[in-house]
Amino acid sequence: MATVDKFYIYNIDTKKDVLELKDDITLYFEDLPSNVSIRVKAGGAQSVKVALNNVVTVQNAEPYLVPALFSDGENLLSARSFEKDDCQGVISAKRVANFIVKHKTATVVGDGKIGKTFIRDIKNNKDFAELIEGQVIDPKKLPNEWNLRTEINKPDHAKLTINNKSNVEYKEPWCLFGDNVAFKLGDGPQEHTIVSFDKSNKQLDNKVIKFTIKSGTTNPPVPPLPSKVPFFGVVTGTKSDFTKLTNMFKEVGIRGIRVWLSVDWNNAEKLNHLKKFKDAGYAITACFTTSKVPTYEQAKKFFTDSEKLNGDIVDYWEIINEPDLPKYFEGSLKEYVDKVLKPAYEVLNSKNRIVIGGGVSEEVRELKELISYGYLNYCHYANYHPYANTPKEHIQRVKDAKALVGNKPLVITEWNMHARWGGLSYQEWADSLDFVFQSIRDYVDGVWYYRSVVSGQYAGAAGILKADLTKNQLFYDGVKNIDKL
Repeated sequence: MATVDKFYIYNIDTKKDVLELKDDITLYFEDLPSNVSIRVKAGGAQSVKVALNNVVTVQNAEPYLVPALFSDGENLLSARSFEKDDCQGVISAKRVANFIVKHKTATVVGDGKIGKTFIRDIKNNKDFAELIEGQVIDPKKLPNEWNLRTEINKPDHAKLTINNKSNVEYKEPWCLFGDNVAFKLGDGPQEHTIVSFDKSNKQLDNKVIKFTIKSGTTNPPVPPLPSKVPFFGVVTGTKSDFTKLTNMFKEVGIRGIRVWLSVDWNNAEKLNHLKKFKDAGYAITACFTTSKVPTYEQAKKFFTDSEKLNGDIVDYWEIINEPDLPKYFEGSLKEYVDKVLKPAYEVLNSKNRIVIGGGVSEEVRELKELISYGYLNYCHYANYHPYANTPKEHIQRVKDAKALVGNKPLVITEWNMHARWGGLSYQEWADSLDFVFQSIRDYVDGVWYYRSVVSGQYAGAAGILKADLTKNQLFYDGVKNIDKL
């Protein structure tokens, strides 16, 4: 029987174990061998699969050595062994070690990587909207006092410039001219440059955002998702046992729910059944869907009426589920854009509501077709349901979709895989969720896990709860263990 017995710090030069690597141990970079690896001791095995901080390594011969790519701080190491080569045959139980690696002299400097930039509402001390390349902004739609804030990974200092006026900041928040300084910009093109540096003044990263201030524009800034991105939600129905459901959602780190709503184009309904979730602090994504093709006028009236009824309940208005599939939408993709998405956006955008475009299922080429009909002009967030049968294929599809949408933010309102069809066991599927999420998080602004309650044999088999709302333990733990921050 294959087992994973122990982990060791291994000196490659002397070919000897230095010490056993256990839970809760603290190591110092200065004490490690200059040529170090991790050795996995496995019994009855011909191969091992090891993950260190989401980097997966497969070894088919002893000694089973893994690159020691330690993070500064907490580290997570896990391994399974197999009775045959290339991770085939009977699989062992998983062994896990949580440990800390740090410097004896603490350092706070990271790689200086520059992330997203936000328009900062100074008075309310929160991000008001993301600043996107090429955006046209009406100054009357901005807060009275605002600044620009950028996410930067622990530089020593950063130089922030707007139209050739600069300041140097040495601590967070990385804001122009200081975190409580408001400024105004005149109409016309603007250029914001961010450059990060280390202690020796060596440049680490840089970013330039060009945008335009124009009075009277019809396009409001795009509000950020209501959490540290990427936002993590779940696809769910509205079960009667509200307390049990929401308590479990909170335990696994769910911040919002996505709910299907059947549309009658001639009758918009008040969504009072969602208010209890809203009041409990969940962001509400309403997926308005029907297979029936409306006229432009029908869709415009429907969303006008629905916004009046539900503007205080719905946070994200998702327009049609998977419009590429006839069972969800009987029209063509062009009809979807022209007769549904466009009128919905015109109504909702004018009311400063956030529109998520319909997410096509699996085929990236159909997302490309949507874009050719003007899809990106009529949504604040593009949407795609990648699914796929293996983690590798899933990750590549997300990257391909992001390449298509460019600077438009991308979300996945149904996030999961058909992993059993890719040969993964349920255990491997659940174990892969964190790795897949970490691999795509730089490409997306939010995901909604599919789904809350087990249903069917495809992605629905990975529901975090059983039909009686007890834990579907493998996937409950798999979702809970995803590092969402």
